[in-house]
Amino acid sequence: VGALLVAIEGELDEALIEQIWQGRRRPRGHLIPQLLVAQEGHRSAGALRCLRVVRIAVVDEYRRQGVAMALIDHAETWAREKGVELMGAAFAAAAPLLSFWQANGYQVVRIGTQLDPVSGSYALLVLKGISRVGQEGVEEWWQQFFHDYPYIRKGWLHKISPSVETLLFNQAPTTVPDHLPEDRLWQNLYGFAFYHRPY
Repeated sequence: VGALLVAIEGELDEALIEQIWQGRRRPRGHLIPQLLVAQEGHRSAGALRCLRVVRIAVVDEYRRQGVAMALIDHAETWAREKGVELMGAAFAAAAPLLSFWQANGYQVVRIGTQLDPVSGSYALLVLKGISRVGQEGVEEWWQQFFHDYPYIRKGWLHKISPSVETLLFNQAPTTVPDHLPEDRLWQNLYGFAFYHRPY
C-alpha cells in the first residue's frame, strides 16, 4: 500500500567538504550535505551520516490513514540502529507537503533561491536530528534560517506562497539570534571574496 525510497548520504572527508564549501565540487548522491555545506555554509554537516527520503508514495485508497507517517517512523527507527545522525527530504514548497513533514517533527533549514520550472515553487529542505549531534545541528541551522529569513524574503523570496509562509512561522523558534557569531561572518565574507560562495 505504500513505499519509501531512501538514500544514505554524507560522511564526507574534510578535503572534499572544503572543496564543496568553496564551490569547486558537487559530488553526486549527497544532496543534503551538498546543500548544507555549499549553499548554507554549514561545514560540519558534511561529515554527518544522513538518510534522505528520495520518494514516498501511498496508494490512493490508503491515503490519510497514517501509512506515510508509519513509513517515516520505521525509517527513523532503522536510521537510529544504523548510526544515522540526520534524516531529511527536499521537495517543492507546497503547503500540504510542508504540513506533513512538520507533523512528523521535521524543521525547514533552507529554501531554494529559484522557482523550479516544473513545480513553479521554491524547494524546501527539511531535517530532523536522529542523534544528539544531529539534533544540535538541526537546531542551530533552523535558528539561522529564521535569522536570515527577513533578508531573503525581501530579495529573491518575494513569490513564496502565503500558505507556505504561514506554516513556516507556525513552527518558528521562540528565540532567534540577533546576529551570527563573528567567526561565521568572516567565514561568509571570505568565501564570497575568494571562492564561489553566494553573497
